[in-house]
Amino acid sequence: MPISVKTIVLKQNYEQLPDFVRFAYDTFPSAWTSIHGLIMRGQANDNKDQLVVKYEDMKLHLEEALDVVIERKKNLGVFVIPSCTVDPYYWKYLSINWRELTQTMIYISPEETVYGNLDVSQPEYCSDCLISSHCSWAWESAWKEYTAMFGMQELKKIT
Repeated sequence: MPISVKTIVLKQNYEQLPDFVRFAYDTFPSAWTSIHGLIMRGQANDNKDQLVVKYEDMKLHLEEALDVVIERKKNLGVFVIPSCTVDPYYWKYLSINWRELTQTMIYISPEETVYGNLDVSQPEYCSDCLISSHCSWAWESAWKEYTAMFGMQELKKIT
């Protein structure tokens, strides 16, 4: 039976991302494992000050998790995290088919149910970035709230 193991990066767990990946692959060796940034809908948005971790703070831990994945020759889905906030060395390991995945996803929240075609717009700032078509940060309900909290300083647009 296919198994998927997923975590959403929060202030409470971002330092444990390498441990999460080790646990996922030690416990479920054939699992598809993924790390997701926070989509701020519902109560997540209401509690964003307690939940949202800055990309610059999670960077080292996410890269260490990717090192574990590379060492074990596994795959790791990384979604809703701007590619430009991670060292370019890791870009080839990030989720590059995320747009296709959104066509078949079912998203359920207290406010709505959406089948496929999720909100995959990007900030205007990213429009001329050379890696924008492969960046999985294009979830409107992630970047609008994040940039309202922290601005665009962490983004390193590739031109």
